Formats: sequence, C-alpha cells, structure tokens
Amino acid sequence: MPKPHDWEVEHSLWKRSEDLRLGFAKEYQNQGDGDQRLAQESKDLRTFNPVPSTTKDDMAMDRRSLRRRLGERLFLLVKSRNKEGSAGGFEPGSWHFPVVEHAEGESIRQTGERALSSSVGRSQPIFFIGNAPMGHLPSIPEGSTTFFMLAQVVGDPWSCKLKPESGYEDWAWVTKEEMPNLVQDPRLRELLSRML
Repeated sequence: MPKPHDWEVEHSLWKRSEDLRLGFAKEYQNQGDGDQRLAQESKDLRTFNPVPSTTKDDMAMDRRSLRRRLGERLFLLVKSRNKEGSAGGFEPGSWHFPVVEHAEGESIRQTGERALSSSVGRSQPIFFIGNAPMGHLPSIPEGSTTFFMLAQVVGDPWSCKLKPESGYEDWAWVTKEEMPNLVQDPRLRELLSRML
C-alpha cells in the first residue's frame, strides 16, 4: 500500500479529534495484552484443522442418507411403485417428489404436509415455508395440476425411512445437480431447473 500524502494524514488526525470531541467516536484504553492475544490467535490459526465435510456416506455413495454433501442442499425424491394411477400423473416407477391427491377442504399446504407425512411419517421435524406453492406442473390427465411446496428439515434427523403404505419403493436425498440423473420426466426436469 502506498504511503499516504501529508494532507491525508493531517485530515485523518483532524477527523479523529473532531469525532472524539463531538461524541461520534470513543477512546478506549489499551488493555496491554493485545500483542499476546494477537500472538495466541496467530498460533491458534496455524494449528487449526477443520473437520472434513466429506462423510462416510459420501464415500459409500449412500443417497438414502442426509449425512452426505454437507455443504449443499439436499432434496427428497421418491420412486413410485410400478402401479397405474399414481398421483401427480407421474409414470409408474419414476422418481419425483412425494405427491398425494388433494382432499376436499384442504389447503395446498395441508396437502403438501400430508404428502410428506404419508411417505416418511411425522417423526421428522419438518418446517413448511409459507402457504403458497413454489411451483406447479400441469399433470398429464388434463384438468389437474401438481403443486410443489418448499419444506425444510429442522434439527438432525439423520435417518429417514419410507412408510410401507406410502406407495413408494425407494427414496434418495439428492442435490440439484444429481436430480437429472434420476428424474426422467422432461417436463419435471425443466421445471426443477427453473424452480430450484
């Protein structure tokens, strides 16, 4: 850094004295241990070893675990069983978010909460963000629409299991970049690329 001009030094000193006089700044006493504290902080920084963010589940490529890809957001995808008439108009055996048919008198948020609780149960601490959906996709059966709600896992629920009656055969926690490898529906893939 270049040495400041004399007028800059003079102005800086004048500004400091004016700030002190007007009460905009305060003069603090020197604690006397600043050099020792600075030396200790430097020593601590040199000996600090951060915990790796790569876990055993990353190494094992276990997509069923939330204890992976710790620096990124993970999204729950489920694979529907090979049966006709699945909710949302998704192909049997395809990967997608948990879905259920809307029940009369239910809000969109309540339907989203029911979709999640019917797939993984209520043991997971999950917070739904807002009442409005974050996206929608017109379903293949004309006249119906699939809405997508934003929810976040709260706390440390490292294990997740599908309910046997959920209608799904598999689940995966994936990043946005991993989704195209599982989601085959081109309409859903395009929506996810814009929505997430």
